[in-house]
Amino acid sequence: MNLNEPVADIFAAARQGKLEEVKRFVEDEKVSYDSKDKDGNTALHWACFHKRTRVVDYLLSKGCDLHAVNSTERNTALHWAVMSGAKSIVGRLINRGANEFHVDRRGYGCLHIAAQYGHTTLALFFLDRGIPVDAIDLDGHAPLHWAAYMNNVPLIRLFLRHAADVDKTDKKGMAPVHWAVTKGHMEATAALVEAGAHIDRRDALDRLPIDHALSKNLQNLIRYLTAHSRFTISHKSMYTGRAACGVAIPVFTFLALVSLPIYFALPVLALFGALFIRFSGPLYPGLYTNLANPFIKYTAMTVYALCAYVYFYSLEAHMDSNMVEAVVFIFLNVVYVALWLTLSYTNPGFIPKDPQNEYAARNVLMMISMGESEEADIPEVCTTCMAGQPLRSSHCTVCNRCVALKDHHSPWSNNCVGHRSLWLYLISTVLNFVINFMFFFILVGALPGEDGGDNGFFGNLLNAYSVRPQVFYVFLLNILMLLSSIGAVVERYRCLKANMTSDETRNPYAYPYFRSSQGLQNPFDTGSIISNTKAMLCDSSIDYTKMYHVPRGV
Repeated sequence: MNLNEPVADIFAAARQGKLEEVKRFVEDEKVSYDSKDKDGNTALHWACFHKRTRVVDYLLSKGCDLHAVNSTERNTALHWAVMSGAKSIVGRLINRGANEFHVDRRGYGCLHIAAQYGHTTLALFFLDRGIPVDAIDLDGHAPLHWAAYMNNVPLIRLFLRHAADVDKTDKKGMAPVHWAVTKGHMEATAALVEAGAHIDRRDALDRLPIDHALSKNLQNLIRYLTAHSRFTISHKSMYTGRAACGVAIPVFTFLALVSLPIYFALPVLALFGALFIRFSGPLYPGLYTNLANPFIKYTAMTVYALCAYVYFYSLEAHMDSNMVEAVVFIFLNVVYVALWLTLSYTNPGFIPKDPQNEYAARNVLMMISMGESEEADIPEVCTTCMAGQPLRSSHCTVCNRCVALKDHHSPWSNNCVGHRSLWLYLISTVLNFVINFMFFFILVGALPGEDGGDNGFFGNLLNAYSVRPQVFYVFLLNILMLLSSIGAVVERYRCLKANMTSDETRNPYAYPYFRSSQGLQNPFDTGSIISNTKAMLCDSSIDYTKMYHVPRGV
């Protein structure tokens, strides 16, 4: 867009944010600031929709009509500001007298629109201003229906926390869970069911939620809704059971592998793989849930212990013949275990839930209502933690906390990796690769040749079937762990090279600070992996728990 190119009318000037052009139309050409285009939209509508704060401030100073509605949907400028998620403009309009209770021709009010467009902070703002959480549009839809329809779990939880009726039906007799299922949204369905939504309730056409899933062949939802009624085991019992399975399955598999002939051992190995996939999934089989699953963590602990057992009781020759190497290897393992324990139980960088914090939810809502802040100064509010989210933070549904510079939730430690633990995770990742690399050559040297001779690598590997089966199977396990550690190191390199977290690299479009009019842009990438690494891991001048703006020089 050429900023110097003349615009055709005041509406185009407002859309493009050309304040001087808007002033020229109003002051020189005497165009009314309340004039409407062919669809009945005013310049204020367009300025609000495109977040042109300076143009909005100018039009408000001229006393423009805040209650003007367009001819298509009878939307006010406030409605359009809510659509665009312009929190600062919403506050300005309400401060000047805009009516947040006005509904358009479909019965959509500000809260409905915030739910439709996924603006959680604005939804919280309007709830705080007294808009009923169960307000309905002309089709009987409450905001919770729209949150379910759009698969917006944070909004679902916000409305439920404000006592929304989880089973409220619209004019078709459909509750929010019906809409979540018919749109194929597993996350929204699970959130509603966990909140007590009745899946045995029929709509006006006598259809259950599962009937909607069957009509569209939504297999995941069919399995979920079918399985939900089967499980009545408490979370504590299921958690303990999964932890026990994480210990028992590797132990019994190892005992079977070293005791049985190869034609029996291979099916046991396949069974272990199938059980690992099954038990590492949702805590309740068939049910989508964010509850922590300890199976992977305890499996990793047990496998590590079995490898240590094989090393000390089957590879003692390595310690006798390579004492220095053995000491280094054992020392690195002790350091790695210490790092793993630290990562499992350390605070990864949780955002404090301090009501006195400058960006606590109450203060953020006050910033909006005052209508004086710039859009970039108003953070999004996590409606679970009730705190403003700093840049590069996100809410972990397993830990149930917001984490600064959240990289990912690690199943191996059953804890998040974030601002305070990212450097520990990097060290442990590199150390894990070094340990597996060393263990690979230790095991290769321990593979027995026939009659004590050397039959080459593959010959020794085949001979290990019958001579030292425990070494053979630990060797296969080491291959898998080595490949996994190589992948983890490569991922760390990619993240540090771009100054991005794992979550950010997987879905950069989900983070507003990466989006711009020119497409995806990374404001944190300095172009140097050294400076990027310093900024992410050890720059004491950057506190990611309080970083609400992109730091200068980053």
